[in-house]
Amino acid sequence: MPDTKYRLSTAVVDINILQGTTYWENWILRFKDTGDSFPFFNENGDLEWKGRCMFRASYGDEVPLLSLDSDDLGGVVITLEVAIASYGLLLSAVQTSALPSGRLVYDIEFERLSDGWVIRPQKGTAIIDPEATK
Repeated sequence: MPDTKYRLSTAVVDINILQGTTYWENWILRFKDTGDSFPFFNENGDLEWKGRCMFRASYGDEVPLLSLDSDDLGGVVITLEVAIASYGLLLSAVQTSALPSGRLVYDIEFERLSDGWVIRPQKGTAIIDPEATK
């Protein structure tokens, strides 16, 4: 029987990325009924989830333009500060330079390490603002 404790709605969050700059944005994932932050960490402080994110020109594209995960330097970052867990996206200037300007789609997923349970708390449009100074 699947664990329904972590059944979540997917929020649509549009983001703006300046091509050629470092991008950092973070969010707190909270339960609507209690306001508690999502338990990315167990009671011992060990990380229990792995994050991943992909950017594509459209949802139907087979090959992503950029693929990130928790193991990348930057990528999908999960943090714990004063008992509040948050997650974020960190893209280097090199990574944002490689993204084509215009409208892309993205989503962020998390997989529980113990059993492969996957949630997708966020998806949306990423507007890549072109750079003139290269």
